[in-house]
Amino acid sequence: MDQEKILALMQGNELFKDLTHEQQTFILSNSRLQDFAKGSYIIKENDTTEDVYLLLQGEALVSKKTEITRRVKQIARLKPGDLIGEMSLIDHSPHNASVRAGENVQALLLPFRLFVSKQLEPYIQIVSSVNRNLTKKLRFVNEVTMKSIEVELNSSRVKEEIGKLIFIVFVILSFWDFVVSGLHQLIAVSQSTRAISWTAIIGLLAISLYYYKASICSSEFYGMTMRKWKRNALEGIWFSLPLLFLAVLIKWLLIKNFSTYRGETIIAYNSLFNVLLTVIYVLLTPLQEFIARGVLQSAIRLVLEKYKIVGSIFLSSLLFSVFHSQISFLFACVAFVLGWFWGWLRIRQESLVGPIVSHALIGGWCLGVLDLGRFLLQY
Repeated sequence: MDQEKILALMQGNELFKDLTHEQQTFILSNSRLQDFAKGSYIIKENDTTEDVYLLLQGEALVSKKTEITRRVKQIARLKPGDLIGEMSLIDHSPHNASVRAGENVQALLLPFRLFVSKQLEPYIQIVSSVNRNLTKKLRFVNEVTMKSIEVELNSSRVKEEIGKLIFIVFVILSFWDFVVSGLHQLIAVSQSTRAISWTAIIGLLAISLYYYKASICSSEFYGMTMRKWKRNALEGIWFSLPLLFLAVLIKWLLIKNFSTYRGETIIAYNSLFNVLLTVIYVLLTPLQEFIARGVLQSAIRLVLEKYKIVGSIFLSSLLFSVFHSQISFLFACVAFVLGWFWGWLRIRQESLVGPIVSHALIGGWCLGVLDLGRFLLQY
């Protein structure tokens, strides 16, 4: 490479820009060219050499061994005009990284030892430029370090949430098993599984509230927000209409094909007791949605790394169906399918308003108005 091109590269580097043309020419006249084959080391990590190079041609790769695995990791690429090893001008310490030729490289070995020994003016100006450059790099490193600390902190918080989630799921399942096993006698007396359902909801609510209060996330993360509540409520009604018509069709098919329903009307005339139970069911709907879509789905979504939306809806719907399995297998299957619908609505709105309105509407319509609960209990 000719002298003019080398001087142009020097002038484009911050360390040399304050030097006069004569000073730059003086440095160049005391420097020497050096070639490095592809893959060869220009400087090695932990070496104590004080060689400083100006990269003229080719690409150099900066790499460093990691502290734990001791594997070499590439951290930067150098292009023509970049300096290699300039830190040795300041502290004379071993190199903290290795630099290898990414391809055939030509570099200019700069005579800084000569400048140090004679304390020539160019050396003083270059060291001043190095200090300014290092200050800029230090600011950049501080920003990167803060971002890294923030990422690490968020990772620690996620790990903490994973532990809490695993704990609460085991507690919920254990509590559920206890309730189902311990209330068989009450079911036999009352001929109703609602004793289990209501007892379970109260217990699960207490557990979910504990998790919700202990969480690092905001209330909005769990869908506890009234933002755009009118629109979300209307969406809950609108998206539920096809399912309400489907339920009417199912009731009509039952009347046409099942002798136990023959002669009945589509709209059932329930007793005052069943109406009261339906009202209680509707009133408990917000609690069910808080547990299933608020706490469980949100917590699972937080800790999953891949398929956050699909995975959180699937697992929360599965747990939701398990909580209905004591009623009947068919009831649990219906709860699983509806769980996907309400889980999707929860993601769409980032709120529990729509799922609560839809759940109350579909549940009240199917169980209270159409009396489809009798059919679901048979299977």
